[in-house]
Amino acid sequence: MNPLRRIEETGENLVSYVESLGSVREAVEFFNNCSIRFFDGEGSGRGSKRDFWRPRDPFKPDAPPNWLNVRLGGSVADLRAAILDFVERHQSEKLYRHVRRANLNGLPNFLDIFRTLNSLLFAYHSRRAPRTGPVIPFGFVTSHVMTNLELLIGPYEPREDAYDGNGFISAVYANFAGDRALVRDRLKEERVPQMLCAAVEAMVSVRAKARKMDGLDDWAAKRLRWIALWIKAQGQPEPKREDIEAAGLEYLPAKSSAYRT
Repeated sequence: MNPLRRIEETGENLVSYVESLGSVREAVEFFNNCSIRFFDGEGSGRGSKRDFWRPRDPFKPDAPPNWLNVRLGGSVADLRAAILDFVERHQSEKLYRHVRRANLNGLPNFLDIFRTLNSLLFAYHSRRAPRTGPVIPFGFVTSHVMTNLELLIGPYEPREDAYDGNGFISAVYANFAGDRALVRDRLKEERVPQMLCAAVEAMVSVRAKARKMDGLDDWAAKRLRWIALWIKAQGQPEPKREDIEAAGLEYLPAKSSAYRT
């Protein structure tokens, strides 16, 4: 498949494509114009030809793109702004739209965008520009990954800037009324528990490294517990460690996070 078409359909390989470009300016233009399609399955059943979840290749943080070190147009500030705008645009125009429409057949597309946005934030936290540190500082990573998580499963706690509602999954349950078993089966098929654990563990790890912490603090422990309790409330089994590690490969270079529930 054409790499741009794959990015437009699923977001896969977005980071590697951007880093094949020749300059920060080109990367900024790409982010400003790129949009992953919205698809909630209307009129096409469940899209049975699509495979269920599969691991994506991890990014390579030890080989930062050369254009971060060479003035070829654009700046790191421009790149940061373009990435954050891309993430926030997809949160409001794609993920939140899924919450409002509450169509179970939109779950694969929601998860494609969820994974892509998280991967992008983690990747550009690992990219360090000369003299200015990470392209995306850890505070932006944690706040935006938390928004992605809340759009999927509901708010961690009430706050003024939170999205309305209780997240995509709760909206789907309400839409399906009595057929909760069907929703639970799809959560299992699409590996939602593993993806949630991988995302929150990667977020916790990034924050801990940035703050030079040796272990879990209260902030991290509460968010890990939040995910574990949500998974249990859905009647889902606790994900196996190897499954979480496989889901987390696209987020961090290590095979798994150092933090466990």
